[in-house]
Amino acid sequence: MISPQLFGKYILIDKVAVGGMAEIYKAKALGLGGFEKTLAIKKILPHFAENDEFVTMFIDEAKIAGQLNHANIVQIFDLGEINGDYFIAMEYVYGRDLRASLRMAEKKGKPFSIEQAVYIIIETLKALDFAHRKKDSKNRDLNIIHRDISPQNILISFEGEVKLTDFGIAKATSKASQTQAGVLKGKFAYMSPEQASGKRLDQRSDLFSVGILLYELLTGTRLFLAKTDFATLELVREAKVERPSKFNRKIPNALDRIVLKALKKKPEQRYQHALDFQEDLTRFLYSSSTFSLDKLNLAAYMQDLFAETIREDQERLKEENRVMTEFLRQIEAERRQQAIELAANPRTPAPQSWEGSPVLPAVGEESDEGSESAYSETPPRPSFLRQTTTAFLLSLLVTLLFFLGREGYSYLNRTASLSIDTEPTGAQVFLNKQRKGRTPLYNLQIPTRMHHLVHIEKNGYETQHFKLAPKKRMKIEKTIHLTQTPEHGSAEIESDPPGAEIFLDGKLQPEKTPVRLDRLEAGRRYALQIRYPGYLPFQETIEVGKGEERKIRARLRSAPPKPEKALSRSVSPPPRPRKRASSHQAFGRINIQANPWAQVFIDDKKVGNTPITDHRLSVGPHTIRLYHPIFKKERVFQVAIREGKNEEITWDFVR
Repeated sequence: MISPQLFGKYILIDKVAVGGMAEIYKAKALGLGGFEKTLAIKKILPHFAENDEFVTMFIDEAKIAGQLNHANIVQIFDLGEINGDYFIAMEYVYGRDLRASLRMAEKKGKPFSIEQAVYIIIETLKALDFAHRKKDSKNRDLNIIHRDISPQNILISFEGEVKLTDFGIAKATSKASQTQAGVLKGKFAYMSPEQASGKRLDQRSDLFSVGILLYELLTGTRLFLAKTDFATLELVREAKVERPSKFNRKIPNALDRIVLKALKKKPEQRYQHALDFQEDLTRFLYSSSTFSLDKLNLAAYMQDLFAETIREDQERLKEENRVMTEFLRQIEAERRQQAIELAANPRTPAPQSWEGSPVLPAVGEESDEGSESAYSETPPRPSFLRQTTTAFLLSLLVTLLFFLGREGYSYLNRTASLSIDTEPTGAQVFLNKQRKGRTPLYNLQIPTRMHHLVHIEKNGYETQHFKLAPKKRMKIEKTIHLTQTPEHGSAEIESDPPGAEIFLDGKLQPEKTPVRLDRLEAGRRYALQIRYPGYLPFQETIEVGKGEERKIRARLRSAPPKPEKALSRSVSPPPRPRKRASSHQAFGRINIQANPWAQVFIDDKKVGNTPITDHRLSVGPHTIRLYHPIFKKERVFQVAIREGKNEEITWDFVR
């Protein structure tokens, strides 16, 4: 059921998708003269909005994608917070993603043709080439890596446009949030071998993922697909790829060679740049008299594939028009009532809901003006919102001035605009001790003729504060560089001889000396013990301060030889031989995976971050604990390891 709701200056029309961490709405932005733009609003789910690191990652997505103005990349129009809801306003693409398109093609028995597959990948590579080569305002490379090239993130409009979206886990030099080493992000079946192994990535990783998409489009089969995530990751790491023509005999040898080059296991053997990959596919497409394609061909295919869906959407649009017309009438009536109430008490501040709200046109007339939307719903229709005439606006303005009176108008004119951003983003902004949102914060309206105190707070950074005394209509823009206040220290530990085991508060650490232990809590005392076979243990209580890098060098002393037992003068008969105890100790293995990732503790000892593969454990019961430090969630499992057997644990922290 369509149920519109005001959301700042936007009107949310209908929820179109819900993911693990965010939800997406179809929305409209309205303006003067009947201006109307259909767009998509992506909102963080409420239980993630209080998570500083997730909010920072969300802001990073908007800041990265917002710099990428390209026809093949979904455009970002706005980023902000309304009543604690963080949102991104982005281009609305009327169509379907590649995953839904592949499923519908399989269901109807109408697979993508070779030329359609190649065209979709060429358009995707155009987007990646632009993103990979993007520079900042100082002409420095941003080094953007998408890291999640998958069918769900390739949108195909019913007009034949191909768009890359979702830079939610993209990596860029300017990002405020950082990825932990060994943490896997992305969809397993579309990762590169180095990504599946948790290694450092460069832009060639994205090109391998594009190669997987091309393979799937050409053959209609998933390249890396297994029963479990662990098995899928193993297939990706091995990267054994058969010629796609084995599954589709229509594929020429020239195209086989392009696909296999993109899917080389070693990055240095693949295409080094998206443009190289794109040019090879373009040459293939246009060098053959058999293959040719443009977006009109793809549009016709998509409209045929989703013909029933489009007809249903047309009926839904009629209902949407009716509901929206009634909704706007109600809003207009409420605002007229507010004007009347303000006239009765002119010293009462203007209703806050007016700030940032859409400019509502009159309802009841039709206009012949064209749509301003990035994509018009198919087929184009005359908008019910393009109705306002200049005469009506002037009369409405006169009416408002009459009701508001001199004092009311003077009040509305006594504000200044404040915009604040921080490096890094995601800091909380307080105005006169009242929380106003997180940075970046745009066009915050503040009264003039008074002093204001602004506080900027972010965990791990020094609080910033400053005073403002704005004049009317003043536009204030500030960018504040936050100074980090480390709440942790580190310790570099060396031993002679090296290779010694380290125990911290009795817990064995995964690395041996020499090693650097990071993120030690400042001011906390730790019991340090260093052990090496044949040497006496080294013991010390250590404490580090904020930001301190302490160095510890332990020279281990050889253990004294054990004294031999004195021989008895009386010769006793030799003891009866005892049955020798078996020295064989049985082992099994365990694989552990979590979404999106987790720290892994086995029997209270940290062994690393997921994925944990083929980890050897002794036969018997063990306690496995998964902990996600961002979500502050954990899950405990009891497992029984059997000799020679593999056990598997998978847990989803976002379900």
